[in-house]
Amino acid sequence: MWQFENLKMKKTLFFLLGIIWFSFAKADSANTLWQLANHAYQNKNYQAATNLYDSLIRIGYTNSELFLNAGNAHFKNHEMGMAVWCYEKAHQINPTDDDVNMNLKISNLRLVDKDVDALPQFLLFRWWNNFLYLFSVKVWSIIAIVFLWMMLAGWLLNYFSAMNRLGMTMVSLGFIAGVFFFYIAWRSNATLEDKKFAVVIPSNITVKSAPDATSTDLFVVHEGLKVQTMEQLNGWQKIILTNGKQGWTEVENVKEI
Repeated sequence: MWQFENLKMKKTLFFLLGIIWFSFAKADSANTLWQLANHAYQNKNYQAATNLYDSLIRIGYTNSELFLNAGNAHFKNHEMGMAVWCYEKAHQINPTDDDVNMNLKISNLRLVDKDVDALPQFLLFRWWNNFLYLFSVKVWSIIAIVFLWMMLAGWLLNYFSAMNRLGMTMVSLGFIAGVFFFYIAWRSNATLEDKKFAVVIPSNITVKSAPDATSTDLFVVHEGLKVQTMEQLNGWQKIILTNGKQGWTEVENVKEI
């Protein structure tokens, strides 16, 4: 019995050591790819840089700096579809990054379809949507937690000191603001889940009236255009433009953000 338990413990130990080794090896490999990608970009070898940055993205690394650098490399390599997609991913992670927002704006100005007019939106709805996207869901949640900590601090102040008025003010403000910002975080997350967006990757695609190659051609869109995605059917994706036009294209023509 002791030998069996001892063997079991050894196997568990080797398994854990294997996981640790794999984690360090993966991290070291990712760091090597990162350094090589940056070196390639600095030496204006943009094709190599895009391949290396994209390799990091494919194996699951997601941070705004990686997507920003990848977007820059694709932009320099004249791959506007992938450049916009990378900038949009970086913006999704860190909406307040000035470099990301500036590069996204510049790349959108270079697009063939930059003049697609959006449907008019009621002023309050537009203001509300802009407010929801002011920060990421994570940042809204952190703000809410900070106010809830303020509420707790106010309660402790009220309970253990003579500053009852200040304590009750902190409790009230912390509770109201905390609940409000948790609602904003929830609403922001729900909005992101309700509406899915993608970017057109090929240089141009013909949007069809139905999920069928023989269906009627409706209109043509070009690389880098951001579209809203709806349902998929038999390898086809329904898309909607900001001006309300909609139709079908093959799934591989658009890359979900």
